[in-house]
Amino acid sequence: DALSERSPMRRADLKVMMELVLEETGRLLDEGDETVLPPLGKLSVKKRVERPGGDMLTIKLKRLTPERAED
Repeated sequence: DALSERSPMRRADLKVMMELVLEETGRLLDEGDETVLPPLGKLSVKKRVERPGGDMLTIKLKRLTPERAED
């Protein structure tokens, strides 16, 4: 709901877009242990444990402070 209120896109299109973004983020984390997603920050995999239903990841998120994000 928050996205649809801030975007001119239709709710159904936003849902597809978010699914694609999350799918791509998952793929990037599978390929490497670090991914930068501006303006969110840097995601890094700290621990990966194989489980029968899929890997369990412990992820660290490094966020820039607002004054550093503008640099």
